Amino acid sequence: MASALERLELSDQKHAEEMGAIEAYVEQIKSLSDERETLTVEFEKENDALKIQIESGRGRKDQISIEHKNPLSQ
Repeated sequence: MASALERLELSDQKHAEEMGAIEAYVEQIKSLSDERETLTVEFEKENDALKIQIESGRGRKDQISIEHKNPLSQ
C-alpha cells in the first residue's frame, strides 16, 4: 500500500511539473503573439506612411513634368 501511495505521489509531482512547463510554454506563446500583434500594427502604420510618401512623390513628379512641358506658363 505504501508503494502505491509513493507511486501516486510521484505521479502527482511529475504531473504538477509538466503542468508548470505547459503553463510556461503557453505564456511564452501569448507573449510572442502580443509581440507579433505590436509589430503588425507598427508595420501597417509604416506602410501607410510610405504609401503617402509615394503618392506625394508622384504628385511632385507630375507637377515638375507639367512645368517642363509648359515653361512659358510659369
